[in-house]
Amino acid sequence: MTSQNQHHKTVQFELNVYAPCNSKITGLDTHPTAIIKDGFLGLGVCFNPLSSQFFSPIDGEIVYFPKTCHQLRLKHSSGLLIHIEFGINTPILMAQSFVQFKNAGQKVTQGELLFEYNLPLLNNRLESLQSFIGVANLTQNFELIPYYHSVKATEDIVFTIKK
Repeated sequence: MTSQNQHHKTVQFELNVYAPCNSKITGLDTHPTAIIKDGFLGLGVCFNPLSSQFFSPIDGEIVYFPKTCHQLRLKHSSGLLIHIEFGINTPILMAQSFVQFKNAGQKVTQGELLFEYNLPLLNNRLESLQSFIGVANLTQNFELIPYYHSVKATEDIVFTIKK
């Protein structure tokens, strides 16, 4: 007779990644660029920003965050690297419309304001605001569980990583 505990996998690690802004979460296949759609930047989800503030989705350290705010990389204490691509061709704006509150090298907590932007201007000037959030260095022993739904910034989970 097998004990019931042998049938349940023990979770050794779990990280909830929260919505960085109000948005609707969709699959990678909805992104217009092949590099994201085909998963070359890692597993994750896509989102279309519906608000003008962007918050940290996890506790961690900012390891990359240019003034153009088009990319952001956050390193969790576990070593997992959360990678964000904000909009399509966002650098062409040369940081116009963005107010950055944090910089690379700083530690942040989940829910901390990272930057603000002029949403109507971005919708008018960019070909798309479709964005990506994922894990750049997820190994096979981790599982990413996405949640496809409308989310509220800092409150709702966009995906969970388990080991």
